[in-house]
Amino acid sequence: MHYEKHFSKLEKIRWRLEEDIDWDHIQPELIKHDQKSLLRNICMTEIGALFAAEAFLRDFYDDIDFSCFVSVWYYEEMKHFLVLKRYLSHLGISIGEGELQHLRMSIPESSQETILMVHFLSEHRLAAWYHGISDWLEEPVGKNIFKRIAEDELRHGQAYFDFIQKDLKQQPEHLIKYLKTALFMLSPKAPADIHAVTLTKTTERLENPDYILYIEGTVVSDAVKQATCKRIYALLSILAGTTLDSYASLSNFIKSLKKTNRLASSIAV
Repeated sequence: MHYEKHFSKLEKIRWRLEEDIDWDHIQPELIKHDQKSLLRNICMTEIGALFAAEAFLRDFYDDIDFSCFVSVWYYEEMKHFLVLKRYLSHLGISIGEGELQHLRMSIPESSQETILMVHFLSEHRLAAWYHGISDWLEEPVGKNIFKRIAEDELRHGQAYFDFIQKDLKQQPEHLIKYLKTALFMLSPKAPADIHAVTLTKTTERLENPDYILYIEGTVVSDAVKQATCKRIYALLSILAGTTLDSYASLSNFIKSLKKTNRLASSIAV
């Protein structure tokens, strides 16, 4: 089971809330007013892992391996919420249970292929945003927190990739479903803040539902964006078994798959 592998891997490198965060040396004066608002929105968005976990267990009822892995992913994501909530409290910012309950929602059902690819890409995008925030902040404890969270998100992205590969070994015909979802997510015409939490409208109930656009447009450097894009296309190339280094090459490869499938269908008839 992939669950066993990822449990052991993440258990060995997991950072600890009490020991690895220097709570006694936070310097609130180094956090600007607009940064506080942004951090608050990020923290509240992290509670969305609860809604996603509920949807995972529903939509992957027939996949015991992935359902078990959700326990690891959910634990780490809720730790992200907790560490940010505690950090905010040191800055004099509180988040009440009523506000979190207001965010409670049910995510609509979707296909397993769509879910895995959306989250694979979302974790990579989130890692880029959090690395950008780590560089953007001047307060050292906050920088450390976001660096650690970003690294977690990259590992989660790799886990989703592994589950996609596992599925393709069993059902290679699913490749076009995965790549069509990637085409939708990576489109130059897609919103700059496209992510699992915006697709499910998790952010719409926040004080500033457009805060991710600010991160993408102002906080994250072009170098980080380019490195993330390069990594994503390299991994998609592994799935496809051919070089995909741009949106155009991905689009053209999907067109070739469709032609191949149509030809195969006509021959079978």
